[in-house]
Amino acid sequence: MQQNHIKLYLLITAIAGIMCCVFGWIYSLNEYQKNHPYEQAPIRTLSIQIKEDQREELFSQLQRFSEKHHLEFYLSFYRGKEIFFIVMYGDKFHISTLSKPINTTDLDINFFAEDPTNPSLQEVANELFSDLKNFINNIPNVVILQEK
Repeated sequence: MQQNHIKLYLLITAIAGIMCCVFGWIYSLNEYQKNHPYEQAPIRTLSIQIKEDQREELFSQLQRFSEKHHLEFYLSFYRGKEIFFIVMYGDKFHISTLSKPINTTDLDINFFAEDPTNPSLQEVANELFSDLKNFINNIPNVVILQEK
């Protein structure tokens, strides 16, 4: 009889431990998402196709766009300038694009907001999105593939 009580105690302890782990993981995930708002899905995306020899013009247009809207602009290169990463920071949002290693001519320009449910941030993103399209359209032969 004593042995059955020990087995029952161990089983209950194991179940309680597993439940604590699951609830702890869920809590940690929620806290992580609160503290890392940029790791969300983009609220807007502009997909474009640009020739590799037009990259400098793209960089220039994005720099002008960021200056017009008082955004912090950062440009980084990897693999000997084959791959690039651009990010523009604003107040409670950012815009980024990363060239794809396999296809460096198709780009997604993504808009992220700290609080994507905030209507005023959505409105700002829509205005910036529209203006960004105007800047991109100033580059000859750029094709807008998709707007989300």
